[in-house]
Amino acid sequence: MEFLKLFIVALMPVLKVLLITVLGTFLALDRFDILSRETARKNLNTMTPNLVACDTIGSCMCLK
Repeated sequence: MEFLKLFIVALMPVLKVLLITVLGTFLALDRFDILSRETARKNLNTMTPNLVACDTIGSCMCLK
């Protein structure tokens, strides 16, 4: 039983990397047009300030 638990714990990071790889490949396909040159810049420009704001708020909360 311990071997199975250890195997699952060791397998989780590998599965996460594979999941991110498959998701990135899916997003980059021309068929779905999610990360095309026109939309990627617009999406990243709208996402960046939101992420910076969340990081700033989170870091301020940790400092108090």
